[in-house]
Amino acid sequence: MDNRRLLLTTLLIAFLIWSAGCVGSNEQGLSGSVKDSSYQQLAVERGIVVTGEGKMRVTPDQAVLTVGVVTTGGSSQEAVAENSAVMNQVVSALKRAGVDEKDIQTQSVNVWPEFDYGRVGEERELPEIIGYRAENRVTVTIRDVEDTSEVVDAAVEAGANQLYGLSFTVSDETGKALRTKVLQMAVSDAGEKAQAIADVLGADKINPVSVVEGGGYTPPIYRYDVAALEKGAAAVPISPGETEVSASVTVTYDFE
Repeated sequence: MDNRRLLLTTLLIAFLIWSAGCVGSNEQGLSGSVKDSSYQQLAVERGIVVTGEGKMRVTPDQAVLTVGVVTTGGSSQEAVAENSAVMNQVVSALKRAGVDEKDIQTQSVNVWPEFDYGRVGEERELPEIIGYRAENRVTVTIRDVEDTSEVVDAAVEAGANQLYGLSFTVSDETGKALRTKVLQMAVSDAGEKAQAIADVLGADKINPVSVVEGGGYTPPIYRYDVAALEKGAAAVPISPGETEVSASVTVTYDFE
C-alpha cells in the first residue's frame, strides 16, 4: 500500500510540474506574438504610402485596320473562288502601297449559305438556298501612320469592300522609350507627394522601402462606317489625333 501511495504521489507531482511548464511556455509565446504584432502595426502606421503618376500626350506612329472582301456565288466553290481572286488583288495592292508581307495577317475566312425564306404567310418546310456568301478578312499593320490613307485607298481600289476597327497606336520601340519616361515621371511624382506629407509630419528624412508598378496606356480607336465601299470614291480622310501614354507607381516610404 505504501509503495502504491508513493507511486501515485510521484506521478501527481510530475504532472503538476509539467502543467506549470506548459502554461509558462504559452504565456511566453503569446507575449512574443503580441510584441511582434505591435511592432508590425507600428511599422505600418509609420509608413507613408503614395501613388505617383506620369503622363505624356503623343502622336501615334502606326495604324492597324482589318480589310475584308465579301463575294457571292451560286455555289460555295464559286463564291470562294471569286473571293480568293479579289483578296489576292487586295494583298498585292497593299504590298505595292508599302505594307510588308509580315504585316498582313489573315484574321478569318467564312462561307455561309443565303436563304430565301419566302413571303410572309407562305408555308415552307425548309428555307430555300439561293446562293452562297464568302468573306475573307486580313489585319494590316501600317508602320508609317502617314501612309494610312494611301493604304486604305489602295485596298478599296483593288476590290476590298469591308473595313473594320481602324486604330492608331504607338509602336513597340517608341512605346518602350515613352514608358521609361513616364515611369520616371511617376516615381518623381511619388517622391514629391511623400516629401510633402513628411514635411507636414515634421519628419527629417524619408526612405523608399517598396515600389509597385501599375497602370499603362490605352490608345484611342477611331472607327468609321465603310461597310459598302466603291472603287473610284474620294480619298478617305484620316487623322490619327493624339494618344496618352501613362504609368503609375505605388511607393511606401519609411520616415525619421
